Amino acid sequence: DQALVMVDGVELNDPMNPSRGFDLGWLSLANVERIEVIRGPQSTIYGSDAIAGVINIITRAGTEKPAFTLAAEGGSFNTWNFRGEVAGEHKNLRYSLAVAQAYSSGFSAADERFGNTEADGMRDTSANGKFQYVFNPQLDATVTFRLSNGRVDLDNWGGPYGDDPNYRQWQRRASALAELHYAHPSGFWQQSAQFSYAGTDRDYRNDVDPDHPVDRSEGNYTGILRKVSWQNLFFPVKGHVVTAGYEYEEETGSSWYRSEGAWGPYEEQFPGRSAS
Repeated sequence: DQALVMVDGVELNDPMNPSRGFDLGWLSLANVERIEVIRGPQSTIYGSDAIAGVINIITRAGTEKPAFTLAAEGGSFNTWNFRGEVAGEHKNLRYSLAVAQAYSSGFSAADERFGNTEADGMRDTSANGKFQYVFNPQLDATVTFRLSNGRVDLDNWGGPYGDDPNYRQWQRRASALAELHYAHPSGFWQQSAQFSYAGTDRDYRNDVDPDHPVDRSEGNYTGILRKVSWQNLFFPVKGHVVTAGYEYEEETGSSWYRSEGAWGPYEEQFPGRSAS
């Protein structure tokens, strides 16, 4: 919960998650080239989300001749994963695109030792892309995006009678980044300007069923993170770097929750609020 998670430099931690963490279970690895991890406090550069470290997931950049990949995986609990990727380079443009779908019938989220046998499955569809245009050896521009839409079945609790056949969560994520990078021919100075956006929309719904004839609930949680940054790297002496820059970040969140049960109706509203 105290680690900052980024994809191609876009911060993905959800402002409306009480722990401020990012749920890695929703992240497809289609088109991912490598994952970089910095352990320990990194708040000086990356902010308070990076108290425990930074996880930066980097997708592939297209190089050389166009290449196309199709892959399918299967496993226990009727689990399937399909993905298609294309990447290449055309003159000054490098590109990569990927589409993936994951599906599983799953097993009971509540402990089966207490008689909970109803399977809780999931499905998720995602797409991501990266486009880089090289104007000259010193100047290039990059645009990335990532979209995902998924559903997961839930249970009420882990103990006896925790099964719930129609308790579900839907989650939609969207993120994008635009970056302009310049390196001075002398090698003394590099700078980059970025704009990034990340949004998460979570819906929960639990309708009545034979085991819970009077209990019903639903809710929504929406978090958005926008950031503009300008970073400068100076290399005055070999093996040393001086970093300076400016960053403006704004996060927005809202939620609502409604329930009906034996104790009567209940409703809670958190109207849109923002911090910068």
